[in-house]
Amino acid sequence: MMLKRTLKFKLPLDNRLTRLLKYLKEIKNKVAYICFENDFRSLNKLHRNVYYKIKCEYPFIPARYVIDIEREILSLRKGSKVFHSFKSYSAWLTVNQSFKFDWESISILYEAYGKGKEAKWITFSLNKDKRKKKYGDWTFKEARLKFDGENLWFHLIVEKEVEKKNVTEFIGVDINFDNITLSNSEKIPYDLKRVLAIQYDIEKIQKRYNKQWKHNKGILRAIRKRFKHIRDYITDLAWKVANKVVSFNANIVMEDLRNLKKNVDYGRKFNKKLNLWAYRKIQKAIEIKAEEHGLTVFYVDPKHTSTICYNCGSKLKVRSWKELYCENCNTLWDRDYLASLNILKRFEMWVGRQPEPLQLDAIPRGMKR
Repeated sequence: MMLKRTLKFKLPLDNRLTRLLKYLKEIKNKVAYICFENDFRSLNKLHRNVYYKIKCEYPFIPARYVIDIEREILSLRKGSKVFHSFKSYSAWLTVNQSFKFDWESISILYEAYGKGKEAKWITFSLNKDKRKKKYGDWTFKEARLKFDGENLWFHLIVEKEVEKKNVTEFIGVDINFDNITLSNSEKIPYDLKRVLAIQYDIEKIQKRYNKQWKHNKGILRAIRKRFKHIRDYITDLAWKVANKVVSFNANIVMEDLRNLKKNVDYGRKFNKKLNLWAYRKIQKAIEIKAEEHGLTVFYVDPKHTSTICYNCGSKLKVRSWKELYCENCNTLWDRDYLASLNILKRFEMWVGRQPEPLQLDAIPRGMKR
């Protein structure tokens, strides 16, 4: 199984590269118009019709950039029937031809006339990057150079072959606002009260400066700083939780929560908590970590996982928010643990209905992310 990751590097602003990206944006729009106007669907035809025109108009643009633009336009042509102009500043980069990378420096080609003239490169030195420990042995074939109007970014795409583990055990995972409960009776607690406190602090600032905060740079800076604290805290929490979940070395079954917030009003107080509940970020972190460890993630329908008895399937009576009682089999359930068991049971029932053995390299139909 091939893993792919994108590593982001913030580069110092350089007029040579921003100028290059602006020219590449013009070239992209011209090539895209010709491609869609003439309905070109092969790289050979597109190349013969645009390459020399572009090189005559922009002789200083390296040939590799023009070829990569042709590839990019053709890939978009296959997925869309309508021409859309490019508004962002970005470029595909090819290893050893338009960029070089070695964890100590990044070199990017920005000008080349050909005909024996020496190409011009710009090199950025890299400080010691912690990611080298993890991604130092990964291979890389291409990258992206992007300018968002303020910052210049280098996106390096790295990949590595990971062997799929032959794991037969499965574990149900129930994600809650203050913990993650597993079907093996393990609980992973975490605290989002700090995030909620920062959110209330932001609201206080907005109320105190009701008419000013949208236009005052100092107030906006303070609000953005607090939002960054929220994002950083939740991101760190998601990775820590994901590491603990995959440490049990079992394939993972979770609820498909994509429509949880859709057209539903749970009340103002709970809605605020729900917006801070980063269940999707946690699920994504678990997916990534599981993939790196050779494990598989499956999703099931979340309907009634915490309201039906695991033993007999009867509807449960509510004792308190966390306690449920089954009158049919006289069993007292913890809501979170019950949900994790029902998640796993629902998946096992799905597997039991399959005519052939389960293929662990594919997510069940209807549950694909």
